Amino acid sequence: MGGGYEPPEEVYGVGFRATEESAGSESWITSCRADDGALRVESCRTIADEFDVDPRREAAVPALTRFVGGVGGGAAVGLDFPFGVPRRIVLDGSWEEFLYEFPHWFASAAEMRERCTVYAELVSRGREELLLRSTDQPLSAISPYDERIATETFHGIRDVLRPLVTSGRAVAVPIQEPDPERPSLLEVYPAGTLDTMSLAPPGSEPDPEGRDTCRDVIVSRLVDAGVELSDEVRDVVYEDDDALLAVVVAFATYRNTLDAGGIRTADEGHAHEGYIYV
Repeated sequence: MGGGYEPPEEVYGVGFRATEESAGSESWITSCRADDGALRVESCRTIADEFDVDPRREAAVPALTRFVGGVGGGAAVGLDFPFGVPRRIVLDGSWEEFLYEFPHWFASAAEMRERCTVYAELVSRGREELLLRSTDQPLSAISPYDERIATETFHGIRDVLRPLVTSGRAVAVPIQEPDPERPSLLEVYPAGTLDTMSLAPPGSEPDPEGRDTCRDVIVSRLVDAGVELSDEVRDVVYEDDDALLAVVVAFATYRNTLDAGGIRTADEGHAHEGYIYV
């Protein structure tokens, strides 16, 4: 481990959804302790239940941001939304400048999607295509402004990342250097994590029996990798696929923060666009 780096003792995995009426009931947070080479999952609850807030986005997302901003150093938080957009769209300036200017450029998820599409056509000489970040391509991840995740990208960047980073309450790695006094935020793609384990997301199975089998295999492989699940948490993840994916986010966060090498980068593209951890 060089440079005096210490792995986090607290690990959180957030399955983030930003639907207007139900963000809090669809978003999950997994709380864990890293201890003696294992990741002990202490709870897995919806954001609405964990923070006792209204499930609507206007209440749930700020509650999440307040919580993350208060966990302090010695913690790592995995979030499953994009931390940036393709650099070809935002050509100039640093990622921190992009973060600061973000709400001035885009007033809504729809406007972000529309403006990014226009910019993409300009830099692609009229081709109608969704641009990808360099970190998206090898993982077959979709574009941050794809309509399937644009709402999560917009509200994740504007309402979670921006207030945490610009206020100095957290650092986003590997874009920024880890800081022992502040929590580290990681962009995590749980489907990509499962792919590295030769597993498919449970929702990809067409029938209930297949989904149950898929959950069994995922849980078994997580346990083999050092994840400890209580009976209560097991019941939760077998009932809701989004809860299980939040546990996967926590696991990816844990294994990528075991040493400093994984959360630092010299890649200029990652420093401008963000980096997906799996």
